[in-house]
Amino acid sequence: MKRYLLKTVTLVALMIFTFGFNGAQKSAIADDTSTDGWNTFELMPFRSISVKGDAAKFRAINWMNDGATGGIKAMSFDGDVGKDGQVSFEGHAIPGDNDFGAGLKLTKGDGGGYITMDYGNFRKWYDVYGGFYPNFTGTSSIRRLAADPKMDMGHFFFEIGSNSNILETAPGVSLSFERDTKEGIKSRLTWGTVTQTIQRKIAPSWEDVSETTDTIVLKGNTEVAGINLSGQQRAEFSGGRSFREDDSTTSFRSYAQEPQTKQLVSSLKADRWLVDDKTYLSFGYQFNHSRNDWLETIRNYDTTGATTSSSNNRVADAQATRDSHSWVQHFVTNLTPDLNFVTKFKEEIVAQTGTGFADGYDPGGSDRAVESENKITRTGESISLRYSGLPKTSLYTDWDFQQTRNWYSKDRIGSSHTEYVDSSPEATGVVGVRYAPNGKFNMTSNIRRKSDHNTYNILSNNDAAITISRLQTTFNEWSNRMTWKPAKWIENSFRVQLLDNAYRVQSLDKVGFTGNTDWIKSQGNSRIFTYNVVFQPMDEWLFDLGYSLNKFKVSTPASQVAVSGGGIPVFEADFHTWLFTGSYAPKENLSFFSGLQYTRAKDFDSQAFAGMPYGVDNEHYDANVGMKWSPRKDITLSPHYGYYSYRANQSLDYGNYSAHVAWLDFTYDWF
Repeated sequence: MKRYLLKTVTLVALMIFTFGFNGAQKSAIADDTSTDGWNTFELMPFRSISVKGDAAKFRAINWMNDGATGGIKAMSFDGDVGKDGQVSFEGHAIPGDNDFGAGLKLTKGDGGGYITMDYGNFRKWYDVYGGFYPNFTGTSSIRRLAADPKMDMGHFFFEIGSNSNILETAPGVSLSFERDTKEGIKSRLTWGTVTQTIQRKIAPSWEDVSETTDTIVLKGNTEVAGINLSGQQRAEFSGGRSFREDDSTTSFRSYAQEPQTKQLVSSLKADRWLVDDKTYLSFGYQFNHSRNDWLETIRNYDTTGATTSSSNNRVADAQATRDSHSWVQHFVTNLTPDLNFVTKFKEEIVAQTGTGFADGYDPGGSDRAVESENKITRTGESISLRYSGLPKTSLYTDWDFQQTRNWYSKDRIGSSHTEYVDSSPEATGVVGVRYAPNGKFNMTSNIRRKSDHNTYNILSNNDAAITISRLQTTFNEWSNRMTWKPAKWIENSFRVQLLDNAYRVQSLDKVGFTGNTDWIKSQGNSRIFTYNVVFQPMDEWLFDLGYSLNKFKVSTPASQVAVSGGGIPVFEADFHTWLFTGSYAPKENLSFFSGLQYTRAKDFDSQAFAGMPYGVDNEHYDANVGMKWSPRKDITLSPHYGYYSYRANQSLDYGNYSAHVAWLDFTYDWF
């Protein structure tokens, strides 16, 4: 209740502040007949949402609260203050959705000083269920969180500066303060175990979060000898606490965490245009220092609340620091009137250290201590070419290369030691073409390939948890988009995206940790097809129709093992989406509109394998109709009606609902 009152008071205070300036500007420029003042005032006098079925599922998918509410959807104001000052304000408030926002800006003249304030808050809802296993009987097949998970996200920003022109090259300085907050409960995907002869990880889990991040930024820019100089000092402080509980049928484990982070960033940039503004040079440097502190208490207990014996019972305290230096150089020029050339270079040095101590407590807990050190050097190069010398055709290519050397050392005091060097070259290339033979047809096509090879050279190791010696990833994509407009009143577009990912892993053997096992491979691919047509047969009518199909497939080494032997079938998913919008405007002050979205998901209906069932089988409908009517030039009334439906195959999925949503918008325009 206190948080709600604080949000309301903050919004009202900003509104009163703006009204005060509105009165001040009227008295200061009483003879001015300009259009300064309120621009738009849009009210939602009421909104009613009636849900039949699973209301929590409706909130999680649509981020709207069921029941009745109303509020201010939008309001804006622009006015003059004194001789050459301006004030602008915009805001909204929907209390039922816990959605508030307000922004205020004061400026003095063109390029003069300014003050900006911004406040916002909105709410996210989360799913209350874990997994679903229909072969379990009773309530074991699907379990629900006792809490109603929702998270309030808050934001406040204040900035004062000497130059209101939003140009990086304009001399000036500014100081800002920003606060972001998270407060509430969210659901998690680390589901607990439910046992009914066999075990399935379907028990829902949650986390109670309270986080605050404060950021102070000092920025400045100027020009020296024709070179634009800009710099920034940034200090960020974040902290909070979280509590989560992982549970199974007979046991529980809680985690109480208190993370804190301090980050200091210094950056400098110099840039200049040369050769009649055809060549651009820039240089940037950034230093980043961060420190992280972590306090965690882990407790295992049974259904009566009594602490049970576990080696995980502990209070852990950890610290980590990171320092990095980064340099970036950027060069752009036109080699010919038709050929543009861009290149970039990057160098980075990173040093990280970490320490941690776990104070184990009875029953079963034990003390542990860990120390780690990490040194990274990274270089990168990129080159881009754009060529438009061919008739009705443009060609482009982008290539990025990166080389990383990562030295890592870790000591589990009294237990194990690991030291390795990871060498990981990375390359990404894109080649594309755009062809537009006439005003009715155009096509854009490109090919993208990315490869990343990690080789872990083990210098010393006696930790059995270190298993990977090589990791290679390859990503390939082909994308093609065509647009065809055979007549003035119709336009078609079709897009194809083919994506393939391959992951190859080689592990250490367990005899001396020196040899390598055979390569194992996992692969995923996606095939996305999208079609859209927009047609306007008459001036009063406009229609937009679209369809998308996403076919997704993932195979792993476990896919080659029979389910009876512990394998997991190939994951296959088909996702269909249909979209339709239409509008009819018989008069200038009257229009009707409608929309429909239908999605169909049928993914991986295998339930026989051990572990977590991933099946999804549902249909989702969203339909809406409405109208806009302006009985006067400055007044608009917009009634709306929406129908939302979620239908699941009850043998595989869950969470059915149907919802009726009705609301009215009222807009008053000041001219």
